[in-house]
Amino acid sequence: IISYVTSYRPLLTAIKAEYEEVVDSIVRGHREAQSLEMKVESIAAVVQICRTTRNAAMNWKAQEQQAQARINALREARLQARERHRQELEAREAARKAKPPLRRRLPPGMTLDEVTDAASLAAEKTRVDRQLRQLRHKAETQYVSRERTDQLRQSLLEKIKRKEELEASLQVERLRQQIVRLASRAAEEFEEGRSPPGYSLAGTILLAARQNWANVRCRPAAGGELADKVPDSNADVTGADPARQAEADNAAECLDRFRELLAAGDLPAAASHAANSFRGLLRTMDVLQKFRHLEARCPGLLLAYCEALLVTVPLYEGRLGAELSFECVAEALARDRVDLVEHWTTNDLLTLTEPIGDLLADHGDCRPGQAHRSFELAHVVFDRTAATAADAGSASGVRAVECLVRAGRAEAAVAYGVATVGLDAGQFRQLLQRQPSVELALHLVGYGCLTVGDAIGCFFAMEAWVELGWLADSLIQRVAEESGLMTQQAALKLMEDNAEVPASVWTEIARQAPEDMRHLNELFTSSVVFDAFNRAISSAPVQHARRRFAAFKFFISTFE
Repeated sequence: IISYVTSYRPLLTAIKAEYEEVVDSIVRGHREAQSLEMKVESIAAVVQICRTTRNAAMNWKAQEQQAQARINALREARLQARERHRQELEAREAARKAKPPLRRRLPPGMTLDEVTDAASLAAEKTRVDRQLRQLRHKAETQYVSRERTDQLRQSLLEKIKRKEELEASLQVERLRQQIVRLASRAAEEFEEGRSPPGYSLAGTILLAARQNWANVRCRPAAGGELADKVPDSNADVTGADPARQAEADNAAECLDRFRELLAAGDLPAAASHAANSFRGLLRTMDVLQKFRHLEARCPGLLLAYCEALLVTVPLYEGRLGAELSFECVAEALARDRVDLVEHWTTNDLLTLTEPIGDLLADHGDCRPGQAHRSFELAHVVFDRTAATAADAGSASGVRAVECLVRAGRAEAAVAYGVATVGLDAGQFRQLLQRQPSVELALHLVGYGCLTVGDAIGCFFAMEAWVELGWLADSLIQRVAEESGLMTQQAALKLMEDNAEVPASVWTEIARQAPEDMRHLNELFTSSVVFDAFNRAISSAPVQHARRRFAAFKFFISTFE
């Protein structure tokens, strides 16, 4: 109308402007009304919240007063109970003092005739004194502390050393007396003229000593291996050793007793006797194999022998031998007695070797319920064997780190491998390949042992897509937390900081991710596309429309 009616154009234009202004005022008023309505609703909600909070505070205060009243009542009841208990104790003590117990006229277990007999009383006194000495000795020796046990062991060693010195001096004295008797006999023969002609007194004595020694060497030995070491105790020779003869007798008695127990079928007693044998004579692999063959007749016999061996280790040597230690650990693990192995290891009774660590690690694989304890013990074994290794990063050290990882302590494993074992990046990469764990990979990257590219490369080579998805998601979350970026920007920053990882790897990770990790597809695909688009736009100035169109076309083709 304004275009065709030229005479009223100014008036119509003013009317249109006024109409549009009124419409705008109405719209603004409507918006302000909505805003004021929302404010009123929020204020009403705040008032309601304040009322609810005030009511809750009043309820809490009332509950607090009720609880305080109950506490005061309980305190009063406790004071009253204490007072009643004190009064009962005082009454009981007063009754005891008012009526002392009557002494028995006769000692327990004795009749009137025995009490009046002096011999019976003396015999009873002797019996009680002997029983008292036995109890005191048992209290001093059986239930003693570790320090007291060490003192007794040291005292025993000193006494044994003193005994050996006295035995050596006794042998020297006997040798001197034997030489004196031999020289006296030869001198008598020389004076009586019964010596060989042409020999002087000294020659006669030397000849008698030489003949006596020849007779000793020609005497046949008896008694097995010990007969070569112990001469006949009845021979009048200069080299006689009664101490060795006594040892041979004790060894023979020990073997005879062992054979008697086996013949009688008392296998548990035979195992205990073998473990406590004289000078450890039956603490050998042959005896252990014998008990292994008898295991069918008495289940648990071999484990009982192993326990007895380890219990008596402090009496024989500092630690059990390596071969016996291995067999004892194998038998305990076969019976699922990881607690025994833990006790032996804690008390340093075993000679720890790498095969023992392998046994514990294999047991952890076969027994998931005891995997944590088994791998922890295997770590202790490999740690102690690695401490004796000369080179850093030895096989035992690597196995110790691996056992910590398998025990679920990835962070402790990485810290131990860096600080104690001194593993390099190649060894950590091999460890990650053997134990593909996302937690381990994150800690390796966090400690700077491996780069993100190395960690992703290990999983990518194994086609571990689930682990790759979780690793990528964890890395994105870490970058987002450290830099304060959004998830999309954190994904792009992760790709930029790790340029050695190709974009195709990121897209393949997103494509192969499991169902619950599908958001990686959007993150990595869009990051790759927008990164390519930005690079194309940066090479095309704004004034060149053709280049901008080419960049946009490249972006669309990449997105498709």
